[in-house]
Amino acid sequence: MDPDVRASLIAAMAAWSLSESVTSYRPRILIAPGFSEDDAIGKALETAANKLRAVTYVDCESMATAQEVVTRRQMYGARVELLRPRVSKVKANGEITFRPYSASAAGLRARIDLEKGWWWSKSNQAIANILGVEQVDEFKANTDSQGWLFQDNKAFDKGIDDIYSKTADNGAGDPVLSKFSEMIGSISGSGSSEKAPVTDNRRQQVNMTVIAQPGQDPQAVADSAVTSMKNLDVFNGNNAMHDPAEVW
Repeated sequence: MDPDVRASLIAAMAAWSLSESVTSYRPRILIAPGFSEDDAIGKALETAANKLRAVTYVDCESMATAQEVVTRRQMYGARVELLRPRVSKVKANGEITFRPYSASAAGLRARIDLEKGWWWSKSNQAIANILGVEQVDEFKANTDSQGWLFQDNKAFDKGIDDIYSKTADNGAGDPVLSKFSEMIGSISGSGSSEKAPVTDNRRQQVNMTVIAQPGQDPQAVADSAVTSMKNLDVFNGNNAMHDPAEVW
């Protein structure tokens, strides 16, 4: 990236902190599509997100490998969600092109906030106005799959539906995924992805169904599920998809 362009972008992000004084609105979803692949921009987004108690969606490079995403994840904290792969769009001339996902992700997050509430995760939600994705990864069927690599390293991947909503630090997004019963500890959703707002003591109720496979001890599976949920900070309400003003 041209150094002057980078410097201008970083300087412009500083103006976000003035928004509430001017407009009475504080930015809560920060993006820089086409630029956040650069880690200087990504870190500037993270700095702004920390200051504003916001969340930022940082794009990965086109055709980034699973291992590259996992390695990059180590650089970022709880207010950053790394996005991969890119999504296909149709240009005005009819040509199909692949664009960074952050713009669509921000729109999806805003729509869910408006229609369902800020406590809803964007996991497993349909993404509007895209044709497909640039890369297709293996589903999280076993510990050798690409999907499991993302899950195990608290990274993020997506398909036509928004799959894993995870932040880079603790991976908190929607630990109980209603569509995937194969998650760690055989946890599946209780039938609804809606989560109750965080209470005054910053704790939330979590309903989950534990599925014991044939030959497994149900109590042992349940204990493992609770441990996994605790490791994901669910019981502490430390969830980036909740209103940052309420949680952080």
